[in-house]
Amino acid sequence: MKKEMKIIIGVLGVLIIVGLIGVVVAETLVSDAGVSYDSEILGALNSSEWVSIFMKLNNMSEADSLLSTFLETEFKFKRKSSTRIVGEITREGFDKLINDTRINVVYFNALAHATLDESVPLINVTVVWNNLNYTGNGTKICVIDTGVNASHPALSGKIIDEYYCW
Repeated sequence: MKKEMKIIIGVLGVLIIVGLIGVVVAETLVSDAGVSYDSEILGALNSSEWVSIFMKLNNMSEADSLLSTFLETEFKFKRKSSTRIVGEITREGFDKLINDTRINVVYFNALAHATLDESVPLINVTVVWNNLNYTGNGTKICVIDTGVNASHPALSGKIIDEYYCW
């Protein structure tokens, strides 16, 4: 049974890695001011007036000062944590943002969907499913996340424990 569990853990690990590789497709660009940003932001700004982003500052103590430089027509503030600011931005606001030396990096904040369409055949996981009859029923999952919303209704009663590392 231990050998079978190692196979399952290995297969899940490969599926997660292949899924993550498939999700990360944005090219990182750098502005003249040295601010890194996802190329996907530019494409999204071409098709939408407002784009969801999150940014990291070189020094988070400057967050309020930075936010005060934006007009309501340029940036809609959503929330701030100890490491990032989340909001929606227009093209004018984005151009201002990537030229501000207080900013370190700007990320496109979009939903990502990992699928198994390509990874399953690559790692031949059907051999494990068919020969070992694993369905996933009763399997416990560990999620490592840098920003889980523990109060989200979908997670109600499902979080067993939380650990924080620094």
